[in-house]
Amino acid sequence: MSTRTPHRDGHVPRSGVIRGADVPLQPWRNGAGVTRRIATGGSTTAPDWTLSIAEIEAAGDFSRFDGFERTALILGADPVMLTVDGTDHHLVHLDRIHFSGDDEVAGEPTHGTTQILNLMVRRTFGRSDLTLQNVRGSVELSAEGTVAYLVLSGSLRTADDALEPLDTILVGSKAVTVHGTGTVARVHLHPTAASED
Repeated sequence: MSTRTPHRDGHVPRSGVIRGADVPLQPWRNGAGVTRRIATGGSTTAPDWTLSIAEIEAAGDFSRFDGFERTALILGADPVMLTVDGTDHHLVHLDRIHFSGDDEVAGEPTHGTTQILNLMVRRTFGRSDLTLQNVRGSVELSAEGTVAYLVLSGSLRTADDALEPLDTILVGSKAVTVHGTGTVARVHLHPTAASED
């Protein structure tokens, strides 16, 4: 039986697969672009963390998220110029950059529309890691501290689902075994002791 999870805008389901194609587009907070919000944790109106994919179509300012720490991973093949508090960063495919949600940030694609994976975590909740993991053969994806794995490339499948790039595996209390060859982005959260209570 398939573990595919219908996407619900707001709180993240416990486990399952969210298809990238099923996640609806919605406007950025500042209206300057669009994004696909894959999953959130905590309150649906004031989440502790959010995982989303932003479409970068033209030069423009990013929305501010005061009180959050942000990690961006370049998904598109074309380079992107991010300017963070006046400092330019020329980023290529699978480059990552960390910055504060309080920073003034602008993005500019160098050729055409591209995509950025965004992980935002409220500082009072804790901290996070966004790392890459290669899969060759049969690999157990850890559930310890991990909430999601986003498929970046390759041909992968779980026991129930064939996975495509930009599909997301939401991890519950148990590890997930995947088979095939590809690369995934691991979303690992480290809540503070207070937020775990």
